[in-house]
Amino acid sequence: MQENTHFDSDEITLKELILKIREFANEVIKSWWIVAMFCMILVLGFVYKHYNFEPTYKAELRFVVEGQSNGGGGLSSLLGSFGIKKGGKVNPYKIIEVGKSTDILMELLSQNIESEENIANVILSEYDLVNKWSKNNNEFENFRFREKISSSGSEVERNAIKRLRTIIWGNKKVTPLTNFELEEDTGIYTISTVAKNEQISIWITNTLYKKIKLFFEEEIFLNQKQLADILTMKADSIKTLNESKIRQLAKFEDRNRGVVSNQVLVTSRILAQESSALSFAYAEIIRNKEMTDVNLKDMQPLFMAIDTPFSPI
Repeated sequence: MQENTHFDSDEITLKELILKIREFANEVIKSWWIVAMFCMILVLGFVYKHYNFEPTYKAELRFVVEGQSNGGGGLSSLLGSFGIKKGGKVNPYKIIEVGKSTDILMELLSQNIESEENIANVILSEYDLVNKWSKNNNEFENFRFREKISSSGSEVERNAIKRLRTIIWGNKKVTPLTNFELEEDTGIYTISTVAKNEQISIWITNTLYKKIKLFFEEEIFLNQKQLADILTMKADSIKTLNESKIRQLAKFEDRNRGVVSNQVLVTSRILAQESSALSFAYAEIIRNKEMTDVNLKDMQPLFMAIDTPFSPI
């Protein structure tokens, strides 16, 4: 019986493989200058990238916003029974838009960094922006920001603020230094800054978070807080006046004890009615003050940082 010695014509024997490798090696040797040129280009590219590499530092802060009622439950019913309207949750995208606003940016740029220079001037120095800008606009020669940056400054300063805004928040053509994003699935906000200076990255990120936190936890509720303070002052004033009326009534009754007179009775009743009216007014003010405090605390969001950057990055 004859064995089947047929092999697939597509299979390559070890001998053929060695011959192919030798053939390829000979071609490489013949064209060595092409290979050398290609390798030289790669080496020069790596050398150029190495010597022109500028390290960057990324500072990232993550936080959540809690503490606001969803608008339902027993507390909502209680406040509604007193005619107090609840504010509900802050729109999450409003937080991002406020964080990117020009007013917040100017407050941020006015903050002094550890070198006792405001962040704006530190950025100017670190990125050599004055020399770059002055090439096309002589007004920027030797330019420096004032200690407190505002839109009421000179035209040159306002122009510089707009340019810094583009550098920090970027646009379609410029990669931003800072990003402010929301992860919708988890509700976690992330502020991240990538700069050539570690100090700039950390300060921009941390200061931006502090300004946003201050705005939504404090500044946006200034009117409600002022109302609560006014009610507290008014309650103290009425309480003091009522105590004075009670003492006045007691002294009057002591002086006229045993005296039977319509005039004495009328005066006593008037003082008693005034004291009663003041007591009622005091109770109403205290009630309104307590409801204002409850509503304010229910409306206020609570910003909680869960991951903050620190040196070294």
